[in-house]
Amino acid sequence: MFELDSIYEYLLRIKNKKNITWEEIAVFLGVEELVTIGMMMGRIPMTEVQYQLLDTLLEIDNSEVKYVFMKREKRFDLERLKNRSQITLKLLQQIMIYDVPIQMISKENFGTINLSFNLLKAVVKISDGENLFSVTLTATLSDPIHKMKNILDLSHQSELSKLLIKKIEEKGITYEELAKEISLSTEEACLCILDRQALSEEAKKNIKWLLDIRDEEWVETNFIPPYSDIRSMSLIYSSSILFSLYKTICLLGEPLAALLYENGINEDFYLKELNIEKEPAPAGDLFILKITFYN
Repeated sequence: MFELDSIYEYLLRIKNKKNITWEEIAVFLGVEELVTIGMMMGRIPMTEVQYQLLDTLLEIDNSEVKYVFMKREKRFDLERLKNRSQITLKLLQQIMIYDVPIQMISKENFGTINLSFNLLKAVVKISDGENLFSVTLTATLSDPIHKMKNILDLSHQSELSKLLIKKIEEKGITYEELAKEISLSTEEACLCILDRQALSEEAKKNIKWLLDIRDEEWVETNFIPPYSDIRSMSLIYSSSILFSLYKTICLLGEPLAALLYENGINEDFYLKELNIEKEPAPAGDLFILKITFYN
């Protein structure tokens, strides 16, 4: 890690001396800004052609840089990476509020939660004057090396949540259909089912009608699980899709921090919305995760 840190600092000095922006480097390499920074930090693999382009632009006078970047295998301590940046920690804390909803929607869209997340693109958009920025991750999905159970862990959920999920499965209703019935996004509907977001009285009536739930069965719990690093890490390591996402965030957290700091944004940001989409593609369906924050 020290070797990669030293090389990144060396490249950063050249970048600043030449007064080149991340956007200019990204355009020259033909990739996104976040991926560019990830490459220069050694977190994302760089091709020979991309290195030659970077060398042409920055005039790198250090043979060790190429040697390190061209290494095929780089192993990272994810726990250490997670704790190196406050922005990485904040990202994980905010996104993992959706830990179970991500699995619920993945199972509904792709038929399983036993999937690995293979990053294709990572795009950051910073809105001028709106105090918003978004991160969109596009990935292919594949079978994980180590198979895990293709079931949701509901052990930490309230009795009401368990009842709602049971009724939804029994009636064969999709979370998307339920969301439309209560005028929410699918992701927000999942949060409501899990008691992590409040439901309006009108939404409660609609859900009771849709799922044939009697008034006496609807037992309010006000159970909103606080973020627990221990609980979430246990869930992450038992879920292929969550672990792949966790690994991606750990690798991209510091590159994102560098990009945000350059644009005057610090770690004082909060999650506005999270959306998961399925996009058909010739080589297989794409998993698209868009996360919007306000600061």
